[in-house]
Amino acid sequence: MDLVVKAGTLVAIIALGYLVKRLGWLRGEDFRVLSTIALRITLPCALIVSFDSFEITPSLLWLSVFAFVVVCGGQVVTWIVERRRGPGAQAFGVLNVSSFNIGLFVIPYLGVFLGPQAVVIASMFDVGNALAALSKLDREDRLFSRDIVAVDMRLPDRLTVQLSEDAARAREDLFKEKKPKKKAGDA
Repeated sequence: MDLVVKAGTLVAIIALGYLVKRLGWLRGEDFRVLSTIALRITLPCALIVSFDSFEITPSLLWLSVFAFVVVCGGQVVTWIVERRRGPGAQAFGVLNVSSFNIGLFVIPYLGVFLGPQAVVIASMFDVGNALAALSKLDREDRLFSRDIVAVDMRLPDRLTVQLSEDAARAREDLFKEKKPKKKAGDA
């Protein structure tokens, strides 16, 4: 019965979020604020509470190494398999095979159903996964040489970066310059 109550609670939270959206209490612009709260407050708090009374052993560190090897191995296999289809197919395959992305989605469920120990183990696995993906991005796109302050890899089909204030201002200025000027008689 305890399992049903826990699952029901998580489903109720999802239903509440959907209801709030349908009632129009939140707008599309509110997504950024809510995702920032989830990413910068809720997730770190869940991790801190989980790691608080947990001792990190060498076997947990090996889990990060294992995840790193699994991700890199998958990338190599995909690169070899897609070789005949060309560099575009290889790049697409390597980018899409490399991520488990278990962080924000799985951690609440693990915490509820399996306890803080499961959150720690999943986090250690995700560390190896994230390091492999980041090293690939830096190697291919020189990610760390860019003027960014945060990298969000939660969505498997896209990478989102947060620019520094100076880089964001320069980007805005660039787009203002490229904006086409209206001609006389245009509506």
